Amino acid sequence: MNNTQKMMDDMKKITMLTGEISSIHELNLRNWVFVAFDGVESVEINYDLTKDRTKDLGEGFVDFNLTVDPAHTVPKLLKERCETLAGWVRSMFWHEIRVKVNFNGVNQFTDSTIDLEPNPKNFKEEKSFSEAYKEVKDGPKQD
Repeated sequence: MNNTQKMMDDMKKITMLTGEISSIHELNLRNWVFVAFDGVESVEINYDLTKDRTKDLGEGFVDFNLTVDPAHTVPKLLKERCETLAGWVRSMFWHEIRVKVNFNGVNQFTDSTIDLEPNPKNFKEEKSFSEAYKEVKDGPKQD
């Protein structure tokens, strides 16, 4: 495992324990929006990553509320762009996260792992939140 991947895994563990994201996570989330969509004037990100869908009613979420220049129409390939953004979010954290994208207050995309079967092209195979959290809290499993 390279140093970058180890650092990202450590940051993921800290997020699991605290429910808070780091400044690097926040910067990535904000910048990814500008990569995925044209005409974005501002970004507001709401999140709660403390929910575990295997135990709680609900799941963690990241909501992107974008103010988009009215001169820009809803982009072509909107669904694909939003799915890519959702994949980036899930690869940075874990796959059990609902991702929602709003343009100027109107919902354009919602992808929930509760409602949908996981799309393997959007994230790598990994442990569920509850499995990973238990390992972070209790330490690695000793064989």
